[in-house]
Amino acid sequence: MDSIGGALSTAFLYVLAAALMFGVPLMTLSSNNDDIAQMSLQAQTQEFVSNVATTGVLTEADYAAYEQAASADGTAKEIEMQIGIVDENPGKKVTQASSTKYGENVMYYIYQTQIDDTLSQNGRIALSQGNTFSVTAKNKYPTLGDTLNNFFYSVPQSAAYSIAAQASATVTVNGD
Repeated sequence: MDSIGGALSTAFLYVLAAALMFGVPLMTLSSNNDDIAQMSLQAQTQEFVSNVATTGVLTEADYAAYEQAASADGTAKEIEMQIGIVDENPGKKVTQASSTKYGENVMYYIYQTQIDDTLSQNGRIALSQGNTFSVTAKNKYPTLGDTLNNFFYSVPQSAAYSIAAQASATVTVNGD
């Protein structure tokens, strides 16, 4: 009886030692890899958005280059773009209230599917000064770091994206 208890405690110690020797460094390494991928994706996203905002043009080639750069770390990314278009309503005069009352500017948005359709048809989208452009990118599938965090900390996969980036800017020039 005593030898069975001793063998079980020895086996438990071996499992605990193996977890400490291999699990903790693997978790640290995968977390560091996710941090590096996160910073890289944020920088690429900010650069892409800034380029579109300063040129006033979104091209199919620029978008394809961004997609490739965003997935360069080996993880597939889910990318969503949004364009806010200013619809100016200039100088609408109302005779009953005041002859100098002006209408409002309205902003409407186009989303990823509309952007994809326009890019595939025309190859580019010209934007006007004052429009907004935003991009959100996140990993499609869990990374090793996500899986280990889920295992050790019971964090659901849908609750956190370890690799995600968002950037937006107002277009400063009229696209040609």
